[in-house]
Amino acid sequence: SDDEHNIPNFVDMMSTYQQNRVNFGQVLPNNLADNMDYMNNVMSQFTKTASDYGASVQDVVEAGRLWGRQYKDVAIVQELVRNTTKLSITDNMSLTEVNKGLEATLQQYAVTLKDANEASRVSGHIVDTWAKLADNAVVTASDLAKANEQSAGAANQMGISFDYLNAMIATMSGATGKAGAEIGRSIRSMLVSMNTPKAQQFFDSLGIATRELGTD
Repeated sequence: SDDEHNIPNFVDMMSTYQQNRVNFGQVLPNNLADNMDYMNNVMSQFTKTASDYGASVQDVVEAGRLWGRQYKDVAIVQELVRNTTKLSITDNMSLTEVNKGLEATLQQYAVTLKDANEASRVSGHIVDTWAKLADNAVVTASDLAKANEQSAGAANQMGISFDYLNAMIATMSGATGKAGAEIGRSIRSMLVSMNTPKAQQFFDSLGIATRELGTD
């Protein structure tokens, strides 16, 4: 009967659900990981994110686990996961790839997310910038992420804003056709060699924005 055929599927689903829950629970304090109601609610939110963007629940939970190593506030993790999932689906990147690029950018711009609202706003700005540039310029979101991984730290030290850096990456990508990581390394080398008072005056004279990511 149909019911008999459905039983193995149900068992598989429950087994996968349990494995996903255990995987995410590894990065949580024991009192939360062992709280069945709490974990079911967390998994329900991951499932909703996967459903909203057409992603696999397993990938979304893995993204949550990666973010959970750094942020112990699950509300922050959920916002980061939603924005990384959105970019991975709209620009056909793996969630792990988006995670890596976004995490590196936040770290190199010295952004510490204090709450879920800030996580939503800051990570949303980054992924929306990458998605928009990928739509309008000759550059992929993947190349932007990889270029930021290589250059964001040097840009931050020079007082170059996230928005300006990414406009620079998109322009160089269109002009050279080089891969994102290579462009990022070129920008980093250029900025490191120009990190002098004279260079700062030069950037000031060009009116380059110095607003830091995560500030108003």
